[in-house]
Amino acid sequence: MAKVKRTRLEQIYDLLVCIRDHGIFYTPTKLMCKSNLSNGTYKEIIKEMLEKGFIKENTEYTHHISRGRFTITESGTVTISQIESTMKIHTTKSGERQ
Repeated sequence: MAKVKRTRLEQIYDLLVCIRDHGIFYTPTKLMCKSNLSNGTYKEIIKEMLEKGFIKENTEYTHHISRGRFTITESGTVTISQIESTMKIHTTKSGERQ
């Protein structure tokens, strides 16, 4: 049985959840690995989410927080909820996941 590739929406969702749960503590490489994305795809999605205001990059530098780490915005949290409800509706209709 062949594996089904994740949709772009699922990739965005996985990365948003990872940033919500661990963003400030994870380096970009760790986020990329945890969300199971290639470097190119990771950079595209990060750029898109920054432009749309779903996440913000930490620009401060302290002893425990460095640049290049992200935090989720309220808009990003709302987006996670919307994607979850969309995925729930889709999986309920198709009967594939539950």
